[in-house]
Amino acid sequence: MAKGYFELGPLLPGEYQANVLAFDKADNAASSTLRFYVDALKAPIISTIPAVIDRNTELLVSGSSFYPRITARLFIAKPNEPPVTVDVATDDQGNWIVIHKEKLDKGNYEVWARVIDARGAQSMDSAKHLLTVVSPSIVQTYGLWIIILLMVIIVGLVLYIIYLKKEHREEKRRIMTETAEVKDKLDKI
Repeated sequence: MAKGYFELGPLLPGEYQANVLAFDKADNAASSTLRFYVDALKAPIISTIPAVIDRNTELLVSGSSFYPRITARLFIAKPNEPPVTVDVATDDQGNWIVIHKEKLDKGNYEVWARVIDARGAQSMDSAKHLLTVVSPSIVQTYGLWIIILLMVIIVGLVLYIIYLKKEHREEKRRIMTETAEVKDKLDKI
């Protein structure tokens, strides 16, 4: 400030007003007001996003920007909650892909993106997309256990059928033996 200028940090796009008040060594004051507008970079476009995923699935979102080699910031938010942000660099054509590996809670989300260049200049937000996260189905969650349980039941039923056949053969053999004995006794009588 002693050098006669003041440098502002990065500003979001929009209209601003700067009020400057200067004093000299005799305490004389002068003021001035300046209105200025910060133009936004062009908003990115989200081209691929699923409408519904289950909690165990990674969220894959891709899109494009008008600017190569800058930062694309993806926002994932439940209503009335602060968004989760994921930053990714765009490639030489301005394309980007975000793979969000953290599990999202069940519910409805809004997903949107913004780009930020090396100076800190930002774009307006892209169009918001709705995302629904559901609980995985019982088969997806317990599929292996269900298969193991069914295999145990099937093996148990096969063993029980083998046991019943063996019992049936033994009973048939016993009845045939008793019948033969009774026939021999009747023949003797």
